[in-house]
Amino acid sequence: MKIEFTMSAIGVVEEFRTIPEFPDYAVSNCGRVLSQRCSKPRILKQTVTNKTGHQKVTLYQPDSVEPRPTFVHALVAEVFISERPEGLVCRHLDGNPAHNVPQNLAWGTSSENSLDRHRHGTIRAKLNAEKVKALRDADTRHLRDLAKEYGITIGYARAVRSERTWKHLN
Repeated sequence: MKIEFTMSAIGVVEEFRTIPEFPDYAVSNCGRVLSQRCSKPRILKQTVTNKTGHQKVTLYQPDSVEPRPTFVHALVAEVFISERPEGLVCRHLDGNPAHNVPQNLAWGTSSENSLDRHRHGTIRAKLNAEKVKALRDADTRHLRDLAKEYGITIGYARAVRSERTWKHLN
């Protein structure tokens, strides 16, 4: 199925294409998902993940009652760019997880995605160089207390203090 219409408010032609894995649904080049499971098609409400800001919709396979939460950016990429190559993830080229248009998406490795997050400043690291140095300098404090203070696990606090991680700060 291919449906096209112009969104007059912004002058963009929005094209919906059927999602191969979910034939009762279509996704648009503007990042909206259309359900055709009922007699009247409707645009699905998207929820935002708390940690990353990525948008999700809940889809159902034909003849299934099991919900499948699915990332919208992955649907757009799979339908408008190409099928997901094995081992690759969907990247947002501008770092905005709500900008789910084909021009802003690309398949890439996890490493490329991580480099993107550093380049965009969207990395969610709990530690930085200053905090690592402070954690290492607090050698008389218990790891449990440091882990709680920095919001990390005891094992990670141990790895930082023993210089198994953040080695470049030795």
